[in-house]
Amino acid sequence: MVHSVVIAWLGSSYRWAASQWVIAWLSSGYFRAGQWLALGRAVVTSGPVSGWR
Repeated sequence: MVHSVVIAWLGSSYRWAASQWVIAWLSSGYFRAGQWLALGRAVVTSGPVSGWR
């Protein structure tokens, strides 16, 4: 009985840790993509690329 409770607690805590890691990875990935998009937009609007449009 106690053994199954420990197994269930470990499984739930592992799932929680995995979900936290996935959330952190996704948010950092989206943040990085936003930074790259902002950098590209700045280059396009102020760099030599603006003369090509």
